[in-house]
Amino acid sequence: TDTTNPTPGGTSVGGIASSVAEPAALANLRNEGTLTSTSLAMPPQKLPNDCLTQIGGIVGSLGKSNTLSTIDGATNQGIISTDNLQCVGGIVGKATNTTIRNAQNNADVLATDTGVGGIAGVIMLENLPQQNTSLNYSNLQNAAEIKGLGYTGGIIGKMAGEGQTYN
Repeated sequence: TDTTNPTPGGTSVGGIASSVAEPAALANLRNEGTLTSTSLAMPPQKLPNDCLTQIGGIVGSLGKSNTLSTIDGATNQGIISTDNLQCVGGIVGKATNTTIRNAQNNADVLATDTGVGGIAGVIMLENLPQQNTSLNYSNLQNAAEIKGLGYTGGIIGKMAGEGQTYN
Protein backbone atom coordinates (compact mmCIF):
# COMPACT_ATOMS: atom_id res chain seq x y z
CA THR A 1 0.00 0.00 0.00
CA ASP A 2 1.32 3.40 -1.02
CA THR A 3 -0.28 6.26 0.88
CA THR A 4 0.54 9.84 -0.08
CA ASN A 5 -0.63 13.35 0.67
CA PRO A 6 -0.04 15.46 -2.47
CA THR A 7 0.82 19.12 -2.08
CA PRO A 8 -1.26 21.90 -3.67
CA GLY A 9 1.37 22.52 -6.38
CA GLY A 10 0.69 19.19 -8.07
CA THR A 11 1.81 15.64 -7.59
CA SER A 12 2.07 12.37 -9.51
CA VAL A 13 1.63 8.98 -7.86
CA GLY A 14 2.04 5.59 -9.55
CA GLY A 15 2.30 1.94 -8.59
CA ILE A 16 5.47 1.58 -10.71
CA ALA A 17 6.55 5.17 -11.46
CA SER A 18 5.17 8.52 -10.37
CA SER A 19 6.03 10.49 -13.53
CA VAL A 20 7.81 9.81 -16.83
CA ALA A 21 8.20 13.01 -18.87
CA GLU A 22 10.65 11.91 -21.56
CA PRO A 23 9.50 9.79 -24.50
CA ALA A 24 9.04 6.30 -23.11
CA ALA A 25 8.01 2.81 -24.18
CA LEU A 26 6.56 1.04 -21.17
CA ALA A 27 5.84 -2.67 -21.66
CA ASN A 28 4.63 -5.67 -19.69
CA LEU A 29 4.16 -3.95 -16.33
CA ARG A 30 1.99 -5.13 -13.43
CA ASN A 31 0.90 -3.45 -10.20
CA GLU A 32 -0.68 -5.36 -7.33
CA GLY A 33 -0.33 -2.71 -4.63
CA THR A 34 -3.10 -0.46 -3.32
CA LEU A 35 -2.72 3.28 -3.91
CA THR A 36 -4.41 5.70 -1.53
CA SER A 37 -3.99 9.47 -1.82
CA THR A 38 -5.72 12.32 -0.06
CA SER A 39 -5.40 16.06 -0.16
CA LEU A 40 -7.18 18.62 1.96
CA ALA A 41 -5.63 21.79 0.54
CA MET A 42 -6.05 21.88 -3.24
CA PRO A 43 -6.07 25.25 -5.02
CA PRO A 44 -9.58 26.73 -5.40
CA GLN A 45 -9.52 26.88 -9.23
CA LYS A 46 -8.78 24.08 -11.64
CA LEU A 47 -8.32 24.63 -15.35
CA PRO A 48 -10.53 22.45 -17.59
CA ASN A 49 -7.68 20.41 -19.11
CA ASP A 50 -5.24 20.74 -16.24
CA CYS A 51 -4.40 17.88 -13.91
CA LEU A 52 -3.07 19.21 -10.65
CA THR A 53 -2.62 15.61 -9.55
CA GLN A 54 -2.13 12.41 -11.55
CA ILE A 55 -2.57 8.97 -10.04
CA GLY A 56 -2.29 5.66 -11.92
CA GLY A 57 -1.87 2.00 -11.07
CA ILE A 58 1.22 1.83 -13.30
CA VAL A 59 2.28 5.48 -13.78
CA GLY A 60 0.82 8.76 -12.53
CA SER A 61 1.84 10.93 -15.50
CA LEU A 62 3.33 9.86 -18.84
CA GLY A 63 4.50 11.89 -21.83
CA LYS A 64 4.72 15.56 -22.73
CA SER A 65 4.24 17.94 -25.67
CA ASN A 66 6.22 17.30 -28.88
CA THR A 67 7.02 13.68 -27.96
CA LEU A 68 5.36 10.27 -28.36
CA SER A 69 5.15 7.53 -25.72
CA THR A 70 3.57 4.07 -25.55
CA ILE A 71 2.19 1.65 -23.02
CA ASP A 72 2.00 -1.87 -24.45
CA GLY A 73 1.07 -4.54 -21.94
CA ALA A 74 0.02 -3.35 -18.49
CA THR A 75 -2.17 -4.79 -15.73
CA ASN A 76 -3.40 -3.18 -12.54
CA GLN A 77 -4.65 -5.40 -9.70
CA GLY A 78 -4.41 -2.79 -6.92
CA ILE A 79 -7.33 -0.67 -5.70
CA ILE A 80 -6.88 3.08 -6.25
CA SER A 81 -8.68 5.35 -3.80
CA THR A 82 -8.37 9.14 -3.81
CA ASP A 83 -10.01 12.09 -2.10
CA ASN A 84 -10.29 15.48 -3.86
CA LEU A 85 -7.80 14.53 -6.57
CA GLN A 86 -8.22 14.52 -10.35
CA CYS A 87 -6.77 12.56 -13.30
CA VAL A 88 -6.99 9.08 -11.83
CA GLY A 89 -6.68 5.89 -13.89
CA GLY A 90 -6.26 2.18 -13.36
CA ILE A 91 -3.17 2.22 -15.62
CA VAL A 92 -2.24 5.92 -16.04
CA GLY A 93 -3.60 9.10 -14.45
CA LYS A 94 -2.70 11.49 -17.30
CA ALA A 95 -1.20 10.41 -20.63
CA THR A 96 0.05 13.04 -23.09
CA ASN A 97 0.64 11.97 -26.72
CA THR A 98 0.59 8.32 -25.67
CA THR A 99 -0.57 5.16 -27.44
CA ILE A 100 -2.05 2.57 -25.08
CA ARG A 101 -2.44 -1.08 -26.11
CA ASN A 102 -3.06 -4.38 -24.33
CA ALA A 103 -3.92 -2.93 -20.93
CA GLN A 104 -6.24 -4.28 -18.27
CA ASN A 105 -7.56 -2.91 -14.98
CA ASN A 106 -9.00 -5.42 -12.51
CA ALA A 107 -9.32 -3.25 -9.40
CA ASP A 108 -11.68 -0.48 -8.29
CA VAL A 109 -10.75 3.13 -9.08
CA LEU A 110 -12.57 5.34 -6.59
CA ALA A 111 -12.20 9.12 -6.77
CA THR A 112 -14.10 12.18 -5.60
CA ASP A 113 -13.08 14.47 -8.47
CA THR A 114 -13.00 14.51 -12.29
CA GLY A 115 -11.00 12.72 -15.00
CA VAL A 116 -11.38 9.15 -13.77
CA GLY A 117 -11.05 6.02 -15.94
CA GLY A 118 -10.46 2.30 -15.73
CA ILE A 119 -7.42 2.60 -18.02
CA ALA A 120 -6.67 6.35 -18.20
CA GLY A 121 -8.08 9.28 -16.28
CA VAL A 122 -7.18 11.87 -18.94
CA ILE A 123 -5.56 11.52 -22.36
CA MET A 124 -4.19 14.74 -23.87
CA LEU A 125 -3.02 15.46 -27.39
CA GLU A 126 -0.57 18.39 -27.27
CA ASN A 127 1.73 19.64 -30.05
CA LEU A 128 2.37 16.35 -31.78
CA PRO A 129 5.90 16.13 -33.20
CA GLN A 130 4.63 15.58 -36.76
CA GLN A 131 1.42 16.06 -38.71
CA ASN A 132 -0.94 13.13 -39.22
CA THR A 133 0.45 11.27 -36.23
CA SER A 134 -1.84 8.40 -35.27
CA LEU A 135 -2.26 7.35 -31.65
CA ASN A 136 -3.74 3.90 -31.08
CA TYR A 137 -5.97 2.72 -28.21
CA SER A 138 -6.67 -0.99 -28.57
CA ASN A 139 -7.34 -4.12 -26.51
CA LEU A 140 -8.21 -2.12 -23.39
CA GLN A 141 -10.26 -3.82 -20.68
CA ASN A 142 -11.73 -2.75 -17.37
CA ALA A 143 -13.35 -5.31 -15.06
CA ALA A 144 -13.89 -3.18 -11.96
CA GLU A 145 -15.93 -0.33 -10.50
CA ILE A 146 -15.01 3.22 -11.54
CA LYS A 147 -16.33 6.20 -9.54
CA GLY A 148 -15.78 9.92 -10.10
CA LEU A 149 -17.66 13.23 -10.15
CA GLY A 150 -17.34 14.01 -13.84
CA TYR A 151 -15.47 12.95 -16.98
CA THR A 152 -15.63 9.38 -15.68
CA GLY A 153 -15.47 6.31 -17.94
CA GLY A 154 -14.94 2.58 -17.78
CA ILE A 155 -11.92 2.86 -20.11
CA ILE A 156 -11.03 6.59 -20.45
CA GLY A 157 -12.36 9.43 -18.33
CA LYS A 158 -11.60 12.30 -20.74
CA MET A 159 -9.80 12.80 -24.06
CA ALA A 160 -8.80 16.35 -24.98
CA GLY A 161 -6.81 18.01 -27.74
CA GLU A 162 -7.00 18.77 -31.42
CA GLY A 163 -6.91 16.41 -34.38
CA GLN A 164 -7.71 13.17 -32.61
CA THR A 165 -8.97 10.10 -34.45
CA TYR A 166 -10.37 7.15 -32.54
CA ASN A 167 -10.53 3.55 -33.79
